[in-house]
Amino acid sequence: MKNATSIWMAVLTFTAVILAAILLSSHSQNAQAAMINAQADYSLITSGVNGGDEALFIVDKASQKMVAYQIRGTELIPLAGTSFR
Repeated sequence: MKNATSIWMAVLTFTAVILAAILLSSHSQNAQAAMINAQADYSLITSGVNGGDEALFIVDKASQKMVAYQIRGTELIPLAGTSFR
């Protein structure tokens, strides 16, 4: 019984090492999303910013204006443009 437990521990350790090697060797990319609809009056684009926060860009097609917000937790901070609020 002790030998079987040692074999399973070795298999699990080997699997963990392989998965860690795959994870560390893969290239990570920031998540990005966009909502661009030709029929809508606005477009929403998100992007990552330094420090781990997110930025939200809103383009109002009718008024030809763009505003950028920084999203920090649940707080919306205007970065550029005129606030739409």
